[in-house]
Amino acid sequence: MNDTTQPKRSKKIFLVIAGLIIAGFGYHYWSQDDNDNFFKQKPFTKQHPRPMLTERHCPIKLNWYTGAKQMYHLDIVKTDLTYPSALEGQSIDKEHAYALQIHMEISATLNIRIFGKNAVADIIYFGCQLSNVNVRAGESPDDLSRDEDLETLFRPFFLIAMHKNGLPDQFYFPPHLDNQSRTSLSEIIFALQTVVPSDARPGQNKWRSNEQHAFGKFKVEYMLEPHSCQSLIKQNIRCTALHDLDHAMLRTDQFQFRGIIEQSNHQITLSAENASWIESYAGEETFAIFVSQHAVWYRRQTKILLTPDQQYLDPELFIWETTMPVSDIIDAFASHEEKKGGQTIQNSNRQSEGQPLSSRLEMFQKDILANVSQEVILEHIQRLKQFLSKFPEESGFIPDLIKNLNINANTAAQIILILEMIGHEEAQNAISDIFLDYNQLPEIRLKAVISAGGISTPKPDLLDSLFRLIAQEQDSLDNLAMNRSDAAILSLGLLNETFYKAKNSVSANFIHNRLIGLLERYSDERHVVACIKALGNATMPEGEKYLIPYINSETPFIRQSAIKALGRLDVPEKENTIHDNDDTLSENSDARSITDNVSVRLIYQYHQENDPEIRQDIIKSVVKRREPEAVHLLDDILQEETDDTILDLIQSYLESYLQLY
Repeated sequence: MNDTTQPKRSKKIFLVIAGLIIAGFGYHYWSQDDNDNFFKQKPFTKQHPRPMLTERHCPIKLNWYTGAKQMYHLDIVKTDLTYPSALEGQSIDKEHAYALQIHMEISATLNIRIFGKNAVADIIYFGCQLSNVNVRAGESPDDLSRDEDLETLFRPFFLIAMHKNGLPDQFYFPPHLDNQSRTSLSEIIFALQTVVPSDARPGQNKWRSNEQHAFGKFKVEYMLEPHSCQSLIKQNIRCTALHDLDHAMLRTDQFQFRGIIEQSNHQITLSAENASWIESYAGEETFAIFVSQHAVWYRRQTKILLTPDQQYLDPELFIWETTMPVSDIIDAFASHEEKKGGQTIQNSNRQSEGQPLSSRLEMFQKDILANVSQEVILEHIQRLKQFLSKFPEESGFIPDLIKNLNINANTAAQIILILEMIGHEEAQNAISDIFLDYNQLPEIRLKAVISAGGISTPKPDLLDSLFRLIAQEQDSLDNLAMNRSDAAILSLGLLNETFYKAKNSVSANFIHNRLIGLLERYSDERHVVACIKALGNATMPEGEKYLIPYINSETPFIRQSAIKALGRLDVPEKENTIHDNDDTLSENSDARSITDNVSVRLIYQYHQENDPEIRQDIIKSVVKRREPEAVHLLDDILQEETDDTILDLIQSYLESYLQLY
């Protein structure tokens, strides 16, 4: 969380993301005395009149008036505490433990505008922009300074597709924003999200929802305050999943992390008629991440206050000055991939055939639990494929879907194949999450590793995840772990080839050098063979000099693997020369020493080899390489060889060679 090796801006942005996940986490236990030092500011709790209303009017629904323009004053105060010693297995003495601390205070005007509705999908298009932004950060409340970089980060206009019940569905950002900036902005809305069922029964005074923030997913409970249909109490009661933790930094192979909500209390007033969304929001919360039963690694304490702001709106803000229809805004903010796919406002609501994704997943779950026929499951998978093909950026829910539904390996393999075919960055992240998750079934993790090798446009994060998996499991004595480690090495070889064929020499050389480093480091047969095969998969000519020493290994399997790998490598252009006649061929071949040419080296090894199968593999590799220097040597073998398979290979090759040249 507090990685001092990161650039300053990246670290700040990450801390903002951590701090803005403010209103999303639930009630467990916490002594208010422990919070007194932090909550010295005036309480944010706001009192509201509580008119006596009859039950039949409760709860009131969220109002969404197209064209509505509202302004709020927003205050966020948060403190992040990280305890490094927790990762060393030490329990935390709250009074004396050393903690890295970051304190931040954000003050701004939150401008919102309802741009339109999609009546068919029950989607509201909700514009948002902060103005008058002031951010102060430091190591303690007494040591704060203004941070203009973060102020700039919070100013862009963005658009949210919001369900009528108040759950955010999709965010649209200016194309120049990076992912970290987008996450920071979206967390403002996630922190303030307020869910009121659109189908609530008259008199219903309590309900629950599943909500998401940057750190994970949470079960949330809402309750109407007595004698009021506008005032809600919100408590985040349980963290159901953690995500976006730094797996490498936190060594998740050694620790199991869990999120605990230690204190949560939020008060919300819904807007009355002639207004939209909510009138005010006030909340306090403490959320912790434990690395063992009693060791707290990270704790965040936050307060948030949103109140109506009656000041004069700034006509120069994009949110107020624009006259663009919402469809044009979405199109302007769409990424290149979305434009190429021809998305429109009608399909941007993440629905297929009029049925929301959540409903489809619920049906999927019921059918899996009911053990229905494979034909029905395939229909679900096909609809899932259609959805992810349109909205590949939504692939992040797939790992939890596979794990939580206890999906069998064959069905999971088909879903993982969808991610591989889509190839979007989020789909790649989902594949990584699956094979790095020790709670996934071993065979499913292995299938994810294998699929990683088939990605057509691999991203750096995927490569890092594969190397991380190798580092975590290379020394394991567990056969399943070794299978994953070997598969990761082989997949990296295939990705190496992808970059090499695409003429991306920087990425190709990066992977190739890492694979060579692994080969030189390993001494056990299994890992050496995996690295040799990976260099063969890479097909880069530069692998020759690293493979040649292994063709006379004392271990037959290593010897055979190196011979086959050499047959897969591209031949350097200078060696793959067309000769005008056999005299020239003979001269050039004789001039080369055994160490100068791979095929000549292989044929030399052929005469030393006693294993019939490996002898055949040598000839196959020589034939695949099609190096002219080997032709007369093959002809010599033809005169003395008795193995019919070898004779057929050589005769077929020499005939095609003579026809070509």
